[in-house]
Amino acid sequence: MATDLTGKVTAGLFDGLANLVGSARNALGSIVIALLQELARAKARFLGTPPLVDSSGGTPGVAIGTVTVPPTADTSTAGGATAASINAAADTVMNALATLAQRCNVLRVPLGMGSSPTGPGTVGNGTIAAITVAVASASGDASASRASVALVFADVLTRQRTTRRNVDECRRAVGLSPVAIPPSEQGTSPADSLAMAAIADAIAVAPGTAATKGVAKAAIDAALVVLRDNVAYLARKLDEALQAPKRRVLVTRQIDGVAYPAGTSRWFVAPCAGRFRRVRTVVDALTAGAGFVKLKLGATDVAGSTVAIADASPPGDIDDSGEIADHVSNLVTEGQLVEIVVDAAPTAGAVFAQVEIEPLVVDAAMPVYAGT
Repeated sequence: MATDLTGKVTAGLFDGLANLVGSARNALGSIVIALLQELARAKARFLGTPPLVDSSGGTPGVAIGTVTVPPTADTSTAGGATAASINAAADTVMNALATLAQRCNVLRVPLGMGSSPTGPGTVGNGTIAAITVAVASASGDASASRASVALVFADVLTRQRTTRRNVDECRRAVGLSPVAIPPSEQGTSPADSLAMAAIADAIAVAPGTAATKGVAKAAIDAALVVLRDNVAYLARKLDEALQAPKRRVLVTRQIDGVAYPAGTSRWFVAPCAGRFRRVRTVVDALTAGAGFVKLKLGATDVAGSTVAIADASPPGDIDDSGEIADHVSNLVTEGQLVEIVVDAAPTAGAVFAQVEIEPLVVDAAMPVYAGT
């Protein structure tokens, strides 16, 4: 990505900058990329885009699934599928991919990355409609030929690949990892992220005979299930990029059975400059008496950081300060001493405290810090 004179983020920014300054090895390059990613995250937060309504019926996996293009089968007597129903089912997949393309543009356009075409397919305006995974049975002359079905699946898979690339560019812009794909991704690789595929919307009808075999309904249905799950996976990955993604550094401290009832503070050194965003506690031993923990910098309490812990809270009970709003008191500098204040009222109990810090400058390789 690159930036033009208006400061917009354009395609090739992070790859190009990495080649220019060797960002993996160059501190300046890492800082510039982190700042640009934070700019993109701030834009995503400003847009306030709601999550996609995924009514596809799919189940997100851990990667893009491989679709088995239906082989030929002897459908001269039974087991085939109608051309019309295959066309209709393929259209539901294309509609879903068009909806994903439209949602990608919500982030792409403000960042100056270009608008990806949403066609072919009908855009759902934030809602992915149900994807058909059961086509109509047919046999003999009513069966769709395998060759024509393969052409349609090639178009669908190319559109899926283009959509995956668009989702990846949105994820990279905000500093997230790319979508997981199989070793050999299906579909024709798009010339660029703005390319699209046109579905062949008329499947030839051929007789299912020994000489000219059709395609089996069961195989079509199985392939559609994989496509549906892929849509659900891409929807989830795109939502992660658009839902105001934030990187958090975590610091954990144990407040044991001696310190908790005694109201003894715990301390840690801030691993980075940033803002305190949340404090959570989990009870490790049954508490007696209501209490609280909160953060303190020097003599100043961190506004919004108090976590109330109820009397007789059992092990495993979780309490939460809620999201801490921006305030002068919740800014911390790297290396600053942070106090976890413990209420002295309880007479028994033990808890773990987890503090979330949102770094002011994000390094993609920044680890999660933890202490005891």
